[in-house]
Amino acid sequence: MPCPPERPKRIRILDFLLVRSGGQKTRHRDPPAGGTPTQLNRRAVRFKVETRSEWPTLKSQSLTDAKQMLTCQVLITFSKPLLEYSFRHKPFNKIVMKKLGKLLLIICTVTIISCNNQNGYVLTGYLTGFPDSTKIYLQNLSTQETFDSAFIIKNKFVFRGKLQNVPEQIWLNSRVDNQFIYANLLIGNENVTIKGDIKDFPWDVKISGSRIQDDYNYRLNLTKAFIIKRDSLVKSFLKLSPEIQEEKGKEIWDKVKILDDTTHSLIISYVKSHLNTYPGIIDLGYLTNSFTKDTLKAMYERLSPEIKASRFAKIIEITLKDKISEIGDIYHDFEAINKNGQKIKFSELTRKYILLDFTSANCGPCVQSAEELRLIDKTYNDSLTIISFSEDAKKEIWINSLKRDSVSWISLWDGKGTFSETCIKYGVQGIPAFFLIAPNGKIIDKWVGYGKGSLENKLKKFKNI
Repeated sequence: MPCPPERPKRIRILDFLLVRSGGQKTRHRDPPAGGTPTQLNRRAVRFKVETRSEWPTLKSQSLTDAKQMLTCQVLITFSKPLLEYSFRHKPFNKIVMKKLGKLLLIICTVTIISCNNQNGYVLTGYLTGFPDSTKIYLQNLSTQETFDSAFIIKNKFVFRGKLQNVPEQIWLNSRVDNQFIYANLLIGNENVTIKGDIKDFPWDVKISGSRIQDDYNYRLNLTKAFIIKRDSLVKSFLKLSPEIQEEKGKEIWDKVKILDDTTHSLIISYVKSHLNTYPGIIDLGYLTNSFTKDTLKAMYERLSPEIKASRFAKIIEITLKDKISEIGDIYHDFEAINKNGQKIKFSELTRKYILLDFTSANCGPCVQSAEELRLIDKTYNDSLTIISFSEDAKKEIWINSLKRDSVSWISLWDGKGTFSETCIKYGVQGIPAFFLIAPNGKIIDKWVGYGKGSLENKLKKFKNI
């Protein structure tokens, strides 16, 4: 709170209660007209306190409206009896006016700190090994959007903000000497501390201050050793020449499969024993095909009200109500808007073959596929319609990506992000995800990921297209 300008000592405490109205400062000692100077001062205090509901809020670059109003109310509550008493008893006024000012300033500070804790998150990092002024980012894993950044100065950084959907899966990441450095977070609007050295990323950095993150740390540690070993094997394979890859590839991938099976089993066990944790329900959303519908229903009924109300549990709810799309199934119909804001029903577009593409503005492979999709849109225009469905949560991001990628085909958006019912019904767990649908409405192929030329190679398998 900025210090007020110097005033005569008798009214200094009133300056703590200055408000802004239309850009003009108004002091509380300006009373309704009439009366002696002493009466005017008393009326001023009473008048302003009694009409506090009409006050404008104090403005600050770092406070939300809620924090501002709460601070104002606390100041009023504590100051009203003291101010009224001080104007009735002049000796009291002279003795304690200075101390009263300090008291109100302390009250204001405590209130602001309290509001910060309640309304948003503070993410503080103490990191060694990073060059000074290294830029570090926060990326929302649900939307793929990088939503904040900060500089590491003297081994420290601080993020402050407010998450709209809690808890949120966040990627803390940076790049130093062409090395990508990251850590996985699952937090709400909490005070979280990150400590470690650059060598500790991603597995050994210490993250504390969040109960949800503590659950997530425990879950990650269960599979940590197997994932590290898997990554090592994949990297060793990629370093081999094409000839050696052909020779030793099977041996390496057999080892990878064993590690994947072990990891899968550990996660299944974790979900069963930690169902009412956020990491547990998130994992279950990826493992719906690993359980029968009866088992899944029984697990859903065991969820606590908090977890069941979360968007992560929505995946289970929809899976129980609707069949997740598989090859041979009839497509799921849905409604979304196009770039002109018109509502479009998917079933109105299915006169030809459809290549349904689930995508996002900030997905690297999705962006890479745009060039080949433009080529396919021209080459197969008579027999095939491309329809992209955006998982972007914000309309502006989606619209800007259409311009950036020169999208010439139909693109649809419903604003619900990765937790859209459409994404869930089609079983989308990674993007880009493609579904090839025949004119009779049957899904004849589906796949995830993109590599140069992969789309045309898929389409060539179907001679009628």
